[in-house]
Amino acid sequence: MIQLGQHYGYINIDWKSVNRDLKRAKAEVEKQAGTHIPSLSSRIQDCIKDNAVTASTFLGGFLLGASTA
Repeated sequence: MIQLGQHYGYINIDWKSVNRDLKRAKAEVEKQAGTHIPSLSSRIQDCIKDNAVTASTFLGGFLLGASTA
């Protein structure tokens, strides 16, 4: 309904404002991702190192199952 209203001129969208807000949101997400991603990747690596036997067993079973399918 909103798209139809905009198409027929009942609703006017200020695209400059939308683009400006999207750029601000993108900058904020990139800023926060820069601080969280390194800690997340190091936690994943630690988990894989701590569970190497379980991970290799899972991988072997997965590959065996994938080869029979």
